[in-house]
Amino acid sequence: MGNNVAIRAWQSSDASAIATTINNRAVQDNLRDGIRSHTQEKTAKNL
Repeated sequence: MGNNVAIRAWQSSDASAIATTINNRAVQDNLRDGIRSHTQEKTAKNL
């Protein structure tokens, strides 16, 4: 298994994945910055 990791700025094409991740209950339980659950893709583009 490789250890390749790339860090880059978010892109608008990431919005769907961001919304899906934020809406994950396990992720919500660990967020401390007030991001609301039920985040939609159009909202995720503004994060």
